[in-house]
Amino acid sequence: MPDQDHITPEEAAELLGISVQSSAPQVERAYAEKLEGLEKKVAQAATAALKNKYRLAVDRLKLARDVLSKADDGGDLPSLEVTHHEPSAPAAAATPAPAPAPDPAPAVKAEPAAAPAAASKATPSAPGKKSPLMKIVAGVVALGVVGGGAVMLLKPPATAVYAGDYRKRIAFDTTIFDYSVSVAKDGKITGFNQVADKSDPPITITGALDAAGVITASGSDKSVFGGTVKGDVMELEEKFPSKKSVFYTLGKGTELPAAAPQAKFAGDYQERSLKKGDTFYSYDMKVSESGALTGTATDESDGKGWTITGRVGTKGKITATGPGTRVTQYSGTVEGDVMHLTEKFTGVGDPHTYDLPKGTKPKAAIRPKSAPVAATTPSRSAITTPAPASRPAASSFAGDYRRRITFPTTVFDYSITVAPDGTLTGTNVKADHSTEPSAITGKVDAQGNIQATDKFKSVFTGSITGDELKLKETLADGKSVNYSLGKGVSLPKDYPQAAFEGIYQNSSLQDSQKRTLVYTLSLGARGEVSGSFSPVGSEEHTEINGRVSVVGKVAAKAEDKPGGGQSYEGKVENGILTLEMTQKGGSKITMEFKKRK
Repeated sequence: MPDQDHITPEEAAELLGISVQSSAPQVERAYAEKLEGLEKKVAQAATAALKNKYRLAVDRLKLARDVLSKADDGGDLPSLEVTHHEPSAPAAAATPAPAPAPDPAPAVKAEPAAAPAAASKATPSAPGKKSPLMKIVAGVVALGVVGGGAVMLLKPPATAVYAGDYRKRIAFDTTIFDYSVSVAKDGKITGFNQVADKSDPPITITGALDAAGVITASGSDKSVFGGTVKGDVMELEEKFPSKKSVFYTLGKGTELPAAAPQAKFAGDYQERSLKKGDTFYSYDMKVSESGALTGTATDESDGKGWTITGRVGTKGKITATGPGTRVTQYSGTVEGDVMHLTEKFTGVGDPHTYDLPKGTKPKAAIRPKSAPVAATTPSRSAITTPAPASRPAASSFAGDYRRRITFPTTVFDYSITVAPDGTLTGTNVKADHSTEPSAITGKVDAQGNIQATDKFKSVFTGSITGDELKLKETLADGKSVNYSLGKGVSLPKDYPQAAFEGIYQNSSLQDSQKRTLVYTLSLGARGEVSGSFSPVGSEEHTEINGRVSVVGKVAAKAEDKPGGGQSYEGKVENGILTLEMTQKGGSKITMEFKKRK
């Protein structure tokens, strides 16, 4: 850490962002600009520790101004003469003889003519204590002899003391994130944060810290970071676009765990001849190191079955579904070497629970439904495990493909994941999350061709080329739409309706009794519309509720009671909510609501 009481002119110039030779007006101007920014940080600091850090930075900035002001008043530094030791062998010799041990330090003496002038201007220093001007001579200028020439060893920047890698695995609610932040010697900050199971792409972090260790950075998801570095600890405050803040610390030199928490559950879980009614089924489930769950359930009598996709949580909890044509819900847990899987067909029968042991097992032989179990089930000792199949070429298409898409005025978020074996899973959901997501399941072949369906009986076809997944979605009514998703693209995390959020009022309308009515409507960040109207001076009021769409279209109704029952339609644009009110008798009135500041 640089000396808090004494700094050299070069250090002072670096703090102010100017050169040592800057004039007094330039010093004052740079000081005023830097001071204004720091004082704002002091006023806005979220913690006492952070506020103290910024105050320390203010004190150091004042010291920097004083040092440069004195340097300007004190005149030029004395000129220096450097005496070199000449080599003992001629310069042309191919292999010079070993040189004698050098003196402890090169001889440095002031020019006789310059010394008196400099001495007359210098400010005397206390015994044993160097003045700021002399510290540049003693601490910054270091000369060495290389091939008969002088080399100046430059002092590292003040921020170099913080250089290093700071990391930590952090839990926010039930989600675990990995944070990794690197600080370069010049104070530049780069890093990322990512869900520990790598189910989402990383969020990049960029910024810088100053000579006092104060951090200013931002994330690619529009999060803002502040904080300080003290010793081997980076204290961070992360403020999200929603204005919510979290505080945590990263350790210098700390290594992140190599695998996601779900890695301990990774493996194959299989069992055959599980009976449901008169039918026997084989189950083959796979859990990846990131927690992705894929598998199949196969009817042993005819070899037909269905795919199962989902996830295993950090504590082994299972959440999965069957394909859209056979809506099935799966739950349970992974404990040790056993997967406890519960299967429930929507609206059909009771749940079935199976225990699938971990470890590769042979697939079950196909058996006729009428055949007794003992007649066709070979002893386990007599079964040999088939050689593993080669890895499918579909693995080249593995990854996450996402995009926000508008059909034609409704906005949807599409997210599709392709596993290395070609299994395709994903969802589409309205961007305002006003409906439940629709699961998409299917396959990608070795050429990148896609076949998939969702629970609404939409059929998806298309192909993958490079980082683009092109889809044609044919809806149940026969209509089709075409669009593309990008590999590694992040979906916006906000609701489009957040752009219209606010309170809108109108207090100039009158009812049939000539009473002045006050309307107040609130548009929420997720598209909800609520409010009321009431006569001035009266306690009676009528509630209004509805929704605003992603393009600002509003539809609402008033309570169906005396004085109520009206319907409203309109739109929000540029802070003005325009509504057409239709009364019970059918008459219409147009109203304007201004957004309250």
